Amino acid sequence: MDKTARFFFGFLLFFGAIISALCLYPAPDKPTGMPDPDFPTLLRSGETVLADPVTATFAWLFGFGILTLFGLAMFMGTGKKDPRRRKKLQTLVMVGIGATIGVYTLLFWSWIHYTATNDMHYILGLPKPTFWMLFGVMFTPLIITIGYLVKFDDWIVSEKELDTFRKIVEARKARKSA
Repeated sequence: MDKTARFFFGFLLFFGAIISALCLYPAPDKPTGMPDPDFPTLLRSGETVLADPVTATFAWLFGFGILTLFGLAMFMGTGKKDPRRRKKLQTLVMVGIGATIGVYTLLFWSWIHYTATNDMHYILGLPKPTFWMLFGVMFTPLIITIGYLVKFDDWIVSEKELDTFRKIVEARKARKSA
């Protein structure tokens, strides 16, 4: 088993410990379904959800764990290429997932600040957490997607692999037509 797979399974165990700790930690009082005082059709989480720093830490660790497991799974998928292409793919994945985790952290911090202070600062007409969610978390995967599209022929599929694929398709067509 290579180092990336070991790290993946080690992180999976760590993530399992986070989930176990979440299950064992007492739930906050009235965590959901509180009517908003200003907008009657809107429900808010209870005031006690983020009052406990342990709950907030677990919430961030849970999101961080999901993003990291996703990134590690993508990183493991890059290991099947030759070393020259593998390094470029792994760099692309690390930059993309790193940016996603960074924006997720900014989103989380702005959400905690927003709920703790009822901060009314807006960016482009949106509350800060919504702005980070729409324009940050939604667009950071584009780093990986654009890199994938632009460098597909160089990093993902080589000419040799394409020739092999074409031969398989031609052989299949010949078998079906016979």
